[in-house]
Amino acid sequence: MLVTLVIGAVVGAVRDPATLDPQSPEGVVQSYLEAVFDHDYTNAVGYLTAETAERCRPSAFRDAWVPDDLIADLDEVRVRDGQADVRVQLRSTADPLPFESMDPSVETFTLVDDDGPWRITDEPWPLHSCERPE
Repeated sequence: MLVTLVIGAVVGAVRDPATLDPQSPEGVVQSYLEAVFDHDYTNAVGYLTAETAERCRPSAFRDAWVPDDLIADLDEVRVRDGQADVRVQLRSTADPLPFESMDPSVETFTLVDDDGPWRITDEPWPLHSCERPE
């Protein structure tokens, strides 16, 4: 299944983003990425499971590299037994500099049905380690 989802700072210049159901796994990932792209890390943490949010506080995002020209394309959604994997391709809309790649980065977000709302588990992009102190 290939569905295109565009979010980020350059959305208006490229095309209007698809608005996904905010209660669906892909809608949660869309909302999370919108918060990350807006550097609203307090809001981004709200899309994580309680356990992950405890480790991945807003301060964990400070060292994360999030370019202003990223967009995300929804690639695939797999839902089974209260868990979902949402795969997205993150790509830059800027012209590459010499020796830079234009290949998209593929990220998979794992979500669980947390008694109603879907929540992202593990350490989601752009975090590499969530055990940084506040």
